[in-house]
Amino acid sequence: GGPGNGKTDAIESCLTFLDRDLKANGKLKEAFQQKFTSGSIPRAIEIDLGSIGMNLPETLSGKLKLVQDASESLGSELPSELLLKDFEGLEEGDIYLCCLNRGVLSDALNVISERGDEETSQLLETITQAATPSASIITPWPLEGFPQIGIWPMDQTSLLVPKDETGGESIAHHLFREAIDKEKWQAPCACHQECPFCLNRELLAEPEILNNLIKTLYYFELATARKWTFRDLLSLITYLLIGEPAEFEVRKGKILDPCDWAAYQLDLAAKKGKSPTVDEASALYRLASRLYYHRLFPLWPTLNTGEFFTAKNKLLKPASLDQGMSKASDFFRFLRNHPQHLAKANGEIPEIIRNSFSITLDPAALSGDITLFQS
Repeated sequence: GGPGNGKTDAIESCLTFLDRDLKANGKLKEAFQQKFTSGSIPRAIEIDLGSIGMNLPETLSGKLKLVQDASESLGSELPSELLLKDFEGLEEGDIYLCCLNRGVLSDALNVISERGDEETSQLLETITQAATPSASIITPWPLEGFPQIGIWPMDQTSLLVPKDETGGESIAHHLFREAIDKEKWQAPCACHQECPFCLNRELLAEPEILNNLIKTLYYFELATARKWTFRDLLSLITYLLIGEPAEFEVRKGKILDPCDWAAYQLDLAAKKGKSPTVDEASALYRLASRLYYHRLFPLWPTLNTGEFFTAKNKLLKPASLDQGMSKASDFFRFLRNHPQHLAKANGEIPEIIRNSFSITLDPAALSGDITLFQS
């Protein structure tokens, strides 16, 4: 699978289960830990299973070889060549564990096809087909036609769909619940309900609200055929609940803690007089913009060009504005300056939200004529 979808964690868990099921009492894990903590980490680590004092069945009399990242080169040798060497070096009784992406798999298939090795070529072709979403489903575990081999395509399984058909919780539910665990948060701050960060935690602690959020994230997978990976979801949770330090800058170089930033905005709003500054006029709207659902759909019109600009000025033309129009004026000022505040959240997830997710799913931008996806 691709980057960030849990390959390394999966293979580390696999070692843990092997240690348990072989009744190694931690010796297998310890042997690998010693290899990983002895300076630079090699591409491949081999452990002689017979040398670590376990009672092994005869079928496991060889070595366990682990390649954590098969996309790495070694000197002038390409990853595809190293992968083929791994295959050639395996003997009866060996176990081979490998984290692999489709690019290396494809390159290795091309190399072996040119060499005319039909047996290895057939194996790699079957692995490639099993790891690629297609109409013809090849059983990956064990691999169809190769019962001694199992592959697990990490990015074919959605992290947003329950693991069974009984309507249980998805992996995404577990990740969100870990992030909003009340025991791991400070007590609600002095702003409490007016603090968007404390409120985000409270809202997403409601099962129905969390279910709807995860359902919306899943619609994005269906609409774009792009899976959320572990790395994506962990970054997304941070983005939705809190944000990045750069977003809490109040003066040049001065960055506040999130709840202190909320208090600062409330203080600005309280100071607002008849001729408020942009920051005073925008303060309450900036707080609202940090609620998780506005973070999901952050694209707002600036109303600063063309007919919108003309209409806005006509609306605000009277010298003395009533209370309602005064609030409208504040909102227009917030909208005009919102893009520069939006840009403070940078990185892959904010880019996906602004350039793809919001455009695809924002209910404010959709009409009843648009088909998002078809089952």
